[in-house]
Amino acid sequence: MDQLHAEEWKKREKALLDEVRDSLKFYRKTKKVARVWQRFTSSVVMIGSILAPATVATGAATSGNQINLTLLGIPSNSLASISLVISLCVAIAEGFRRIFRFEKRWASAWLSSQALYTAYDDYSDAIVGKSIGSPEWVSELQKLRKMVNGAKQQDGEEFFQSVKSDAPPEKDD
Repeated sequence: MDQLHAEEWKKREKALLDEVRDSLKFYRKTKKVARVWQRFTSSVVMIGSILAPATVATGAATSGNQINLTLLGIPSNSLASISLVISLCVAIAEGFRRIFRFEKRWASAWLSSQALYTAYDDYSDAIVGKSIGSPEWVSELQKLRKMVNGAKQQDGEEFFQSVKSDAPPEKDD
């Protein structure tokens, strides 16, 4: 293999490895954002789902002045408004969870990043002792390219499959 071809192969390798590093950064950020939003929206829904009925029940009980919430700093006549605000927060948080599918995005990004880490490690191990541009080296670079493309494709397919599975069935005309 002449020096010119080796340099060309080295450029291709650098471009691919840069793509892998960039993809790993993207998935690392995506996992973090999806995890935070998934936990936040789930917590809002869980806590709000407990508080909303409790404030409604307490408001109904205080209409006969049986329960005095002034010790907590809550005027009895504002419980209906509090119930409404809590219910709206729960509905909005649940809407965001369903629209953005944070838990599925988190899992999908984790799986894709693991596939990329594995592909990178396998490639790094496989090229030891192989000269740049040799048929064995080129074969390993091509395997890495296929694994990178496969990981990205799998990520997209999993996300859009979940979107499709949640969509209402199409009606036949």
